[in-house]
Amino acid sequence: MAISVNAAHVAESYDSGNIKEDVSDIIFNIDPSDTPVLSNAGRRDVSNTTFEWNTESLPSSGSTNEKNEGADFASEAPVQVTRKTNVTQISSRNATVSGTQMAVAQYGKSTAGEMAHQMALMGKAIKLDIEKALVSHNKQVAGAANGASARRSQSISHQIARGSNVSKKASNGSTAPNADTNDFTEGSETESLTEALFLTTAQTIFENGGNMNSVVCSPALKREISDFVGRSGTQVIVDPEKVSNNITLIASDFGDIRVMTSRSMTTFGNSGAAGTDLLYLDWEYCKVAFLRPFTRQQIAKQGDSDSEQIICEWGAQVSNADACGIRLNLTNSYTA
Repeated sequence: MAISVNAAHVAESYDSGNIKEDVSDIIFNIDPSDTPVLSNAGRRDVSNTTFEWNTESLPSSGSTNEKNEGADFASEAPVQVTRKTNVTQISSRNATVSGTQMAVAQYGKSTAGEMAHQMALMGKAIKLDIEKALVSHNKQVAGAANGASARRSQSISHQIARGSNVSKKASNGSTAPNADTNDFTEGSETESLTEALFLTTAQTIFENGGNMNSVVCSPALKREISDFVGRSGTQVIVDPEKVSNNITLIASDFGDIRVMTSRSMTTFGNSGAAGTDLLYLDWEYCKVAFLRPFTRQQIAKQGDSDSEQIICEWGAQVSNADACGIRLNLTNSYTA
C-alpha cells in the first residue's frame, strides 16, 4: 500500500543531521501517486542477479466428475509447477555540486545545502525511471558477465503479455512475445477504449481465474474511463485526505476495480499507429525484487566539488501472469 507523505517529511529526512537516513523508505514515500505500480507492488529481497519463483494452475475442471459405486482408484496426474526467472538491473542517478554552491546561501532551499536538494530530486527521478521500466515492453536481457553490456529486467507488462489474458484489436497485427527474451511485435492499428472493451477484458481475466483489483492507464485513457456511462450512477465515499484524486473505483460485474493514472504509460506501435496499454493488475501477484535497495553513496572527491549517487539493483516479478491482464494499442475518443 502506498504511504502518504508530505513535503515536510521529505525535507526533515534529509535535513536532520542526527538521524540516520533510510534512503529506501524515503524513495518509496516520495510522491507515491506518481508511480502507482512501483508504490503498490509488493517487495521481496533476492540474493542473486537471476531470481526465480514457481507458478502453478488448478487442473482442468468439468461437469462430469461422477464415479461408479465401488469404482477402483485411478490416480490423477499431479499438478506440476512451472519455474519462472528474471534478472535484476542496476539503476542509478547522481549529482555533482561545486564547493561554491555548497557554501552560498540560496532562497527556497534547506539549510542542508545544495547537495541535499539535488539528491532529493534524484530520488524522485530514479523512482520515475523504474516506474517507466516496469510498465514498458522491455524484454529480459541477461547482459554480459564482464560488464560489457547491462542486464535488463523483464517488465511487468512483458510478463503479463506472456500469459493468457492479452486483448487487442483483431486486425491489429501485434503479437505478444513468445519468450521472456523476445520483443513484442508492435501493432499497426489502434482501437478506441470503450466500456464494452474494458469489461470484455475484465471478464476474460475473471474466467481464467484472475481477481484483478486495479487497472493502470495513461491520462488520456483515464478521461475515457471517467466518461463511461455505467459509472454515472456510482457513488463512492472516500476520505479526500487519504485517497489521491487520480484513483477511481469502478464497481464492475467482476469486482471493484481501482483506476490509477500513471504518467509513465507510454505509446507503442508502428506505421504511425501508436496506442497505450491498459494494465489489469492484482497487486498480490506483482512484486519488485531488490538485490540491493536504494542506497545513497558518496563518490570519491575530485577537485573542488562533491559527488553522490543513489543506486539500487532491482527486478520485476509477476508471480502468475494469468492473475493479471493487458489490453494493447488503445486510444481515447474522449471529446470535451
